Amino acid sequence: MCGERYIVLIMTKSADVAPFALQAYIALRETQENMRGRLSRLLINVPVANQMSLRSKFMKEFEFTLNYKLPDADIDPEQYIGQLIEAGCDDAIIGLGHPGCISLQFDREAENAVDAVLSAMRDVRNAIPDAVFIEATPDIVGVSDIAPFVRCSRQNVRKLVTKSTFPLPLHSGKRPLWHLFFVLEWCVSEKIREVEPTMLDLASINMQINLNRKTERIDPEMQSLLATEVH
Repeated sequence: MCGERYIVLIMTKSADVAPFALQAYIALRETQENMRGRLSRLLINVPVANQMSLRSKFMKEFEFTLNYKLPDADIDPEQYIGQLIEAGCDDAIIGLGHPGCISLQFDREAENAVDAVLSAMRDVRNAIPDAVFIEATPDIVGVSDIAPFVRCSRQNVRKLVTKSTFPLPLHSGKRPLWHLFFVLEWCVSEKIREVEPTMLDLASINMQINLNRKTERIDPEMQSLLATEVH
């Protein structure tokens, strides 16, 4: 019962019943406070190792990548590695392949996808305040990228994308692209494939972060015009 919320709704026209209901409500609140106090005292005596074990039961693992442009492309990017680890990015594989950019592939434990990604972004910002955020992945995917997320072959994915109800592509052409979240959401709604809830949540927050970055560049007047013209 600990941690549960209670909503007591008192609806009565009787003057005799109302005081009784109010007394019951007050008694319930006192009982809750007593239980919270007892629980707090018990937790103080729980060994740290057991506390960590209890906490880990509520944590999930999220794998995602954050890409940034470094503030100075002429500086050796390896100098940032120590700062990133000290800031809390010791759960990431740091890539320095593209000149002037850095890529961090996280394997982060958190209660939910939002906490995982946003806490990682805060850690990077603390380590390299002037780094410019580029993209969070997985988000934008092609046919070959979709296959492992829905656990089927690329050939089967090509069949899926021909269905009339399949999400509209973000980019159409020789190599169409989609937001992964819409694809996974469609698979769930159409009962095509089972999708892990954590993956669906991760695809959602990554899409929201990337879209937010893009909308920051839109002129407010043009955005107002497009809202009425583009559907």
